[in-house]
Amino acid sequence: MKNHNLKTGSELLKTPAFLIALLASLILGAYLVANGGIMVIALLLAVPIIFVYLFYLIKNPAIGIITIVFLSFLIAGLQRYLPGTIKLGLSIDFMLVLTLLASFINIKLFLEKVKQVKTDLLLLSLLWFAYNILEIFNPNAIGISPWLFGIRSTVIYLIFIILLGSTWVSTFKYLKIFLYIWGVFTILGTLKGIMQLTMGLDPFEQKWLNDGNYLTHVLYGKLRVFSFFSDAGQFGAAQGQAAVVGLIVASGVKGWQKKSFFLLMGFAGLYGLMISGTRGAVAIPFVGAFTYVLLRKNIPLIIIISTLTMAGYFFLTKTHIGSQYYFIYRIRTAFDPEDASYQVRLGTWDKYKHYLKDKPFGAGVGTTGRIGQHFTPKSYLSTLSTDSFIAQIWVEQGIIGLILYLGILLYVLFKSFIIIFFRIKSKELHIILIALVAGLFGVIVASYGNSVIGQFPISILSYLSIVFLFNGEILDKEIIDNEKKKLGAISNE
Repeated sequence: MKNHNLKTGSELLKTPAFLIALLASLILGAYLVANGGIMVIALLLAVPIIFVYLFYLIKNPAIGIITIVFLSFLIAGLQRYLPGTIKLGLSIDFMLVLTLLASFINIKLFLEKVKQVKTDLLLLSLLWFAYNILEIFNPNAIGISPWLFGIRSTVIYLIFIILLGSTWVSTFKYLKIFLYIWGVFTILGTLKGIMQLTMGLDPFEQKWLNDGNYLTHVLYGKLRVFSFFSDAGQFGAAQGQAAVVGLIVASGVKGWQKKSFFLLMGFAGLYGLMISGTRGAVAIPFVGAFTYVLLRKNIPLIIIISTLTMAGYFFLTKTHIGSQYYFIYRIRTAFDPEDASYQVRLGTWDKYKHYLKDKPFGAGVGTTGRIGQHFTPKSYLSTLSTDSFIAQIWVEQGIIGLILYLGILLYVLFKSFIIIFFRIKSKELHIILIALVAGLFGVIVASYGNSVIGQFPISILSYLSIVFLFNGEILDKEIIDNEKKKLGAISNE
């Protein structure tokens, strides 16, 4: 029976209680805007967007992983435009926690899908975490705070991305989304770099340069382009990895639109690498090309790519053609063993070797680089540059930690090769996985000379690449099953 005492929505809007509440809300809003300015207005506008985002995140935690990919590209560039009191560095950590909470809310589905996490990969990451826990008790360690900051990118992000990525985004749909996001940011990154090169820096970028970064980013009067990345080194390495992924994917996807997009991604990456002036990242396309021909098992292709690679190496090492152009000259110096900066780096490594001769577990996590300079600015290690990520692991965690870390990376590469060689039937997926492992192998090698794999966005891109590689058989089965369904539907017609 209908209750005639209940008021309709339009009638409720006319009640004194609603009108009083509305008036009070308007007065409160006007007061906050008048006293808080633009920040309060932005916050009021953001509240409904945040609620909508959280609703969809809880509904589908994969959104959290996709958001992390976006943030990994943006946080360094955005930081230049914000006051120093606002730090975006912890936004990735915050999103990982949110995604984990969303997973717990969907606990039944989470427990069902978490079985997709590969046991060996999870155990290796936990072993690496256990070793880092033991580093707390390293007699050379300088405290918990630097340790916490030091393990974020190398340990915490690795474990969380493996766990949450394998659970929520191990489908071909999300692999394609991942690649398209990667491609779009690669293209935008190079376009932004071209703007810096041709139109100059904006006031915020100029301030960042004037704050001391000109020492490493203006060489011989030429700007090393950094785009919206943390620095030119990261820009160059990220674009080098993207170049490898884009060009290899373009060789295997179907449809001229897809091929055109990934070709654009690949060539944009190559040009971005060149204008960054990042010499160590030149190794990435060479290693990527080697990996590609190795895994393709195509003799004519192996001959062509090998010939082109050797020609490129000969061009850079045995000729002076194009050296009048700064960017070619800068890349060419990466192959010169007499280069002054290379000699300085060798001297620094000798100092590390002497310092670590009685420290098999290293100097302690967080004792080098920016973290070490922040917590112990007067220490001996803070005076030495750790441009190399491999050197950073070696110095902080000793030869034992370095062997363990490199062993894990080699296992990841070896198993990825096995999966691609013997277990993938889909031709398109085969090419995509080759692209991912070629890019990953490239940044691992480049980490010998630069701080690459432990920085944004390369760390997130590389960890997710590992997730897709190890779940290649799941993706392959999904593709084969979908193809069978399509064939079945056609035959029924």
